[in-house]
Amino acid sequence: MIRVLKCVPLVGLALLAGACNRPPDTSPPQIRYGEQECDACRMLVSDERFAAALVFEQDGRVTKLVFDDVNCVFGYLSDHPAGNSYTVYVHDLDTRAWLDARTAFFVRSDRLETPMASQIAASSSASGADNLLKRYPGQRLTFAQVAKRFTRSACQEPGQQAKTP
Repeated sequence: MIRVLKCVPLVGLALLAGACNRPPDTSPPQIRYGEQECDACRMLVSDERFAAALVFEQDGRVTKLVFDDVNCVFGYLSDHPAGNSYTVYVHDLDTRAWLDARTAFFVRSDRLETPMASQIAASSSASGADNLLKRYPGQRLTFAQVAKRFTRSACQEPGQQAKTP
């Protein structure tokens, strides 16, 4: 019995050490739709199809920010550079699955009614983007083209301050 009691602290230390070696959780956040504010424009994030997220690690801490439209993410990044170590997540318009925006296929159409008027939707595949273009005539964009298209002013009212993490 004494041997077992001596081993218990060692097992606890081993479990604690294992937890410290876990990679940081950089998965997309869980959004409380209709309750949680956009971290750029402060509107409620309410439409999952167009919601986006920014996840980055700084000083050993992972930060997960949520946005109601893709233009708010890039507007936020223009004022708060996150370096090279960040991930932008967007939703596939049809499946609503989270996608890494760097690998997503984007469509911009005047017919897309998005929360902050970006008029941009994402798809996980080129064929999915082609199908979106059939429903929403417009143009296909890459991640770089979407990022270049927006500044902070594109997602907030004049004079409004963005939240800082």
